[in-house]
Amino acid sequence: MCGCRCGINKHNLVPTYTNLQSYKDRVESYIRNHKDHLVIHKLKTNKPITETEINVLEDILFDGKTIGTKQDYIAHYGDKPLGAFIRGIVGLDITVAQDAFADFIQAGNLRADQLTFIN
Repeated sequence: MCGCRCGINKHNLVPTYTNLQSYKDRVESYIRNHKDHLVIHKLKTNKPITETEINVLEDILFDGKTIGTKQDYIAHYGDKPLGAFIRGIVGLDITVAQDAFADFIQAGNLRADQLTFIN
């Protein structure tokens, strides 16, 4: 009980709140809070991932208990690939992005406004 005479059990408040969160809030919160997970980190740093790693990620995100199911994902995000979805939340590491554009910048004759846009 919470200590007053209201009869509310304070230990049940957190699970109730979790159940009230939308699927979108739960999945995006999980991804942000676990950005150092091996597969999520690889996506953030643009490293290739294996099908096994995608399966591990699906097992976590589509557990049917804590976060939701694959059907929940499809209902909210359609057929968006999981890697693109996760990268949309955690972003792409700035150094990795700059490295990806380095050859392009050196090879082309870019105007100042184009270079500013790339940066």
